[in-house]
Amino acid sequence: MQELDHNEIASLLQSAPLARLGMIGPDGPYIIPMPFYFDGEAFYMRLPQRGRKHDCLSHDPRICIEVDGYTPDLTVYWSVIADCVLDPVPEAALIETVRQKNHDKYEQLRGASRKGHGRPKAAPGQSPIRRFAVRSIGGRRSDRGIIDFSTAELAQQPVTGTNTNAA
Repeated sequence: MQELDHNEIASLLQSAPLARLGMIGPDGPYIIPMPFYFDGEAFYMRLPQRGRKHDCLSHDPRICIEVDGYTPDLTVYWSVIADCVLDPVPEAALIETVRQKNHDKYEQLRGASRKGHGRPKAAPGQSPIRRFAVRSIGGRRSDRGIIDFSTAELAQQPVTGTNTNAA
């Protein structure tokens, strides 16, 4: 395994459609896949102000985010893990930017075949956009093959030499 540098992490997070959001609620751990936007300092996600996700964040504002990618045969893979904490989204302009970036990810996932949840736009001060400030972040990738960081698409390359990490 090789450590990802900051630029590699940023590139992969820019194009990955989903993250796994891990939280601790009153009833224990809860993890769900979510579209996200990453600005280099924080993750942004659209989360409701009621229900299980809301209950978890009210119970403990610390979360873990995991994002990964891999080839079908698992010869090439990568993973990024970030420890974060819920942080207020400060400005209406930022909320609109994040809302659009988040919408773009949803559209990437569902295409034009689904209209979404049909929720009305949130009233001022009631945005479902949540900001998670990164406290620590790191990533690793496989030694076998390369990742095209310009598009974050995984590409297989022939392995040369001997894998000294094999079990």
